[in-house]
Amino acid sequence: NFNKSQSKYFVKAEYQGNYNDSLLKFISSPDDQRPDVIMVNELGTQKIMDTGDFLPIQQFIDAGDLDISGYQQNVMDAYKNDDGMFAFPFSITVPGITYNKEALEKAGVNPETDLATFAGFNEACEKIVSSGAASYGACIVNDAWHVEQMVAMMDTYLTDFENGRTGRVSELTSAKDGSLLNVLNVLKDFYTKPYSYVEANAGDARAEFCAGNIAMIITTVGNYGTMKETAGGLFTLGQSPMPAFEGSKGVPYPSGAALWGIDRGQEEKAAGVVEFIKFFATPEQQALFVLATGYLPINDEVLNNPDYKNYLENENPGTKKILDQFSKAT
Repeated sequence: NFNKSQSKYFVKAEYQGNYNDSLLKFISSPDDQRPDVIMVNELGTQKIMDTGDFLPIQQFIDAGDLDISGYQQNVMDAYKNDDGMFAFPFSITVPGITYNKEALEKAGVNPETDLATFAGFNEACEKIVSSGAASYGACIVNDAWHVEQMVAMMDTYLTDFENGRTGRVSELTSAKDGSLLNVLNVLKDFYTKPYSYVEANAGDARAEFCAGNIAMIITTVGNYGTMKETAGGLFTLGQSPMPAFEGSKGVPYPSGAALWGIDRGQEEKAAGVVEFIKFFATPEQQALFVLATGYLPINDEVLNNPDYKNYLENENPGTKKILDQFSKAT
């Protein structure tokens, strides 16, 4: 759409594998073979910063080339450090529950009330398996991102310096304050139950969920569109916010992947990257993107888009609770 919208710039998209693969290729490539812009997930932030080969987005904001006043402020803040914005949020997400509506109905599980806490989530898993609604109650995709988000839901940070945003990480502070142990105990308790599906990898878990073998999956809410397409109408998908920890009011924080402008020493290419970012962040393009994927909007105006309103009201009303939770995140 960007290439069709103007004639000055042309973006050539090149797939370079998953996030880890593309970041490794970027780091190992000579400067003159690196792209003008790269999408990097949050776990790769420090690594790409260490290369020093990027154009901080803040410089374009300061120059008046990029106005971020119309975007979700808590999302923008997630991509800032003491020097300002270092990258621009692209696929913004939080972890949440995606579930098989028919399986939950057969098991007598009410997603509006029964999935609010991990205790309720586990009870729901037992009901699902005992009722024969699915072979497994749920899968919690096992990766570092979920652990970090679950620690955040205990209203603290995984590491010192606010997870590295105000300084170089030097200590796993969550190991000292008890939050990490609490998270790991919750995960251990879940993974050792017969109703739990323990995946070989995230793709395996999504495939089993889409085949109807798992009734619920905790993963990025941005997988909704892909999983719906893969399920192919076998069942109806629904979503609910991440279960809460007993006694904690913490919520997941805005996360996902961001666009990094790469310093190629060419002002015109840098200007093109900014134009691409501005185009992607318009309400029209944001609406197309979030409706196709399930990722969360970064532009406030998307909430007024008729198609997105219909999506929230009729197709996936559970997203409204996720957005409400999301709006409270800092």
